[in-house]
Amino acid sequence: MPHPFFIHIQMIRIKDIQDRLASVVGWQQAYNPERLIDRALTTTESGLYFQGAHPLLTLENIESAMPDDFELRYPKWNTILRYEVRSRVEHNGKIYIAKEENNGVEPEISDFNNDFYDGDFGGAWAGYNIVSDYLEQETLKAIATTIQRFLTEQTLERGTRDILLQEHFYDNPSNTNKMALTGSTCGFYINNQRSLGVTTKLDRVSLQFSEPGKVKLYVAKSLSDAPVRTIELTYTNSQDKPQWFKLDNLYLSGDSEWVVYYEQAELEGDMRGMIGNLVGLEATAHICGNKKFLDVQPINSDHKGAGLNFEVTVACDLSDFIIDQRMMFANVIQKQVATTLLRTMALNPSVRVNSNQSNVSRMDILYELDGNTNGYRPGGLGHDLKASYNALKLDLTGLDKYCLTCKRKGVKYGVA
Repeated sequence: MPHPFFIHIQMIRIKDIQDRLASVVGWQQAYNPERLIDRALTTTESGLYFQGAHPLLTLENIESAMPDDFELRYPKWNTILRYEVRSRVEHNGKIYIAKEENNGVEPEISDFNNDFYDGDFGGAWAGYNIVSDYLEQETLKAIATTIQRFLTEQTLERGTRDILLQEHFYDNPSNTNKMALTGSTCGFYINNQRSLGVTTKLDRVSLQFSEPGKVKLYVAKSLSDAPVRTIELTYTNSQDKPQWFKLDNLYLSGDSEWVVYYEQAELEGDMRGMIGNLVGLEATAHICGNKKFLDVQPINSDHKGAGLNFEVTVACDLSDFIIDQRMMFANVIQKQVATTLLRTMALNPSVRVNSNQSNVSRMDILYELDGNTNGYRPGGLGHDLKASYNALKLDLTGLDKYCLTCKRKGVKYGVA
């Protein structure tokens, strides 16, 4: 039997969810070869297409509802800049997408009729249908709305279990000394003993150095592996005091060890990390039965934290459950996108009416969405969407028991 859904989730990896749910429902390709949308948008794992939610949801109608200034999001082509594959630029009133990495190759009118997906990568640029970007934007927004509404409605007035630990690696020491200039690797090993439905996130990092300068942090699975993320920060405090920086979406996934570090040899001038008696930390989080979720050790016990400190959160996280069971969201995502776009057509005064819409009034579209608002029987696509939300049930079999109700005994953590 699946566990009842009663967790109020503070941590959701929405970007990971959007990436994995983006192809659950697809967009039907245009018949006109001059108006083809990005082929990636046409992939559908469920077999459902967004146009199937309502006859008015056509690519032509959606294009008519796009903001008039949507094209302003694209930078003008620059002869100096280097462009990566799939970079998008505006040049002479047209939008182009890079078919290959290039520098100084000017998009031409003949490129505009090239198909990016024709398998011929001989040219540097191809014309790009900006409706693709708008569709992708609205799809990702709808996925985020779907997940947040689902979690909110499913957890309303129920017990909560979310944050298991939220602490700093250590208290900033009051008495500090400059570490020796050895050209060493400085930072922490973080043993993330992850359970199903539990995720570790680094929220903020503190720098504490002998003088201002730039620090490049690396996040990797081990010191021998290539970094999965590089973070460049500028320490501006000239009084050897800690300076905190927010970290965006830095999740330590998997049940394994990570390492976060910098190379002393890359620091500017005589810049050195400050160390003190309390910097050496062995952090162990216990809750509801003394389960260890996190173990942190300095890379070098002599250097200890070497000017680094982190604010870490260990929390219950249903992202993996949602991704694994993503097919159950197909019907809701389809209707959520359709509802949003149809309401945009009905209520946006700048909509450019085309031949398909000329015989359809704003009130007609709202009726299709909301049904007869004066009657006793609700109807319309909005009513169907609500019913689809109510039908969602997430199977939480295997969820770590520490995310379920228990007598909270508080969090304990030890400093070595």
